[in-house]
Amino acid sequence: TAPELWITKEDYQEEGIACLRKLG
Repeated sequence: TAPELWITKEDYQEEGIACLRKLG
């Protein structure tokens, strides 16, 4: 899958941060 193709770069970064917060 390639999220960057269907969501904006900013949204992708926000999702990444949310994931890191869950893991951290």
